[in-house]
Amino acid sequence: MSIFNVDAQTQDSVRQQSDFVVRQILIAGNRTTKEPIVRRELLFAEGDTLKAADVDAVFTRSKENLLNTSLFNYVTINLIDVSEREKQVLVLLEERWYWWPYLIFEQADRNLSAFFNDGDWSRINYGLMLINNNFRGRAETLKVKFRFGYKQQFQLFYDVPYLTADKKHGIAVQLSLYRQHEKHYATDSCRLQYFRDNSKPVIQNQDLFLFYTYRPKYDVRHIVTAGYAHANVADTIIALNPDYFGTQTSNTQYFKLAYTFDWDTRDYKFYPLKGHNVTLELGKIGLNLLDNELDGSWYTRLSAYKYFDLGHRFYAGVGGLAKYSPDKPQPYYTEQALGYLDYLRGFEYYVIDGQSFATGRAFAKFAIVPMRIKKIDGWSWDEFNKVHYSLYANVFVDAGYVSDARTGTNNYLANRRLMSVGAGLDMITYYDIVFRVEGTLTRQGKSGVYVHVLKAF
Repeated sequence: MSIFNVDAQTQDSVRQQSDFVVRQILIAGNRTTKEPIVRRELLFAEGDTLKAADVDAVFTRSKENLLNTSLFNYVTINLIDVSEREKQVLVLLEERWYWWPYLIFEQADRNLSAFFNDGDWSRINYGLMLINNNFRGRAETLKVKFRFGYKQQFQLFYDVPYLTADKKHGIAVQLSLYRQHEKHYATDSCRLQYFRDNSKPVIQNQDLFLFYTYRPKYDVRHIVTAGYAHANVADTIIALNPDYFGTQTSNTQYFKLAYTFDWDTRDYKFYPLKGHNVTLELGKIGLNLLDNELDGSWYTRLSAYKYFDLGHRFYAGVGGLAKYSPDKPQPYYTEQALGYLDYLRGFEYYVIDGQSFATGRAFAKFAIVPMRIKKIDGWSWDEFNKVHYSLYANVFVDAGYVSDARTGTNNYLANRRLMSVGAGLDMITYYDIVFRVEGTLTRQGKSGVYVHVLKAF
């Protein structure tokens, strides 16, 4: 039985009951997390009348909300009889470990498969990141990163999701200082071209971003992002690609402003099996307010996915992602389509530049090993002594298209239909870790096996 379903004891109790009033909500197990943070995720409050027919759905969604905060490993909700018409609700929590002295040792390529394919072991990051995912017990995130090696970075991030008493408004701030001795300056034959200088950094960035979040209820968020960034590169990069910043100078600065609407009903956002997610982003890079400002463009991004529980351990999903910006040559520094953060499965080794793109995906899954929980005997560390894991087989088809207005470039995968089919295995375990191994065949006749590791850091 999934840890996201209402407990069998609660279901049996509800079947025998009529409508009732929630007389009291009892919360246990929250040694660090403040009670108002827990109550914010519940779809019911003290004094509410719950219909027996709705309790399963209300309790299930409340549990999903709590688990999607990434504050708890396990959540159970049970009813306690007070009288025939009144009940107490017990919310029992098992908290995660929140302080992470995270040692950084990671590949710095676009994805793990591209790193293995290129075989360049100089592209390794190392360092230390300190994270508290529940700072002050208020679901605040405090992160300090010291990263060295291939991508050198100092970053400070502080997120206060519940700034006001009604728990609807939040704010976050991020400061980053970044530099590299090697940087890609162009794309040729859908492969990144790099310039390296061991004696000095070839690119340096500084940025400051502010994020305001408004969450009126449970499933909808409105996010406004405002930031400033400054970047400069070695003169050699501008000589190799005069359009790198679009200004033929070795330094630039810009403001960014964006608005994001997010509607999310997924049962588990790191590996959803039911629900949907719709995200719309409108943004502008470069507001023409600064000297030597990056000549960026406005853009629109829309992502929409729907997930289905078909029963008998079968699941399916369909959706896609689209980005649109004006069809004109843009600075190479900001003009990214597929192969960077977004990609089609089977095309992990390639980058496809362009101003606009669209992808579509459909997939089906079977739970080879449904969610199982194992207690590690003799281990008293509560945050780690209970492990949950599951294993899924899946088949999928991906399709996409990148629109590139540039002419005379060897961006041969742009302006043509792309497609891949494949099958894979996914393993999901606690602390939101997902391991994926996938074999694919593309419309262009390329086949391969790709490995992805996703973590909630």
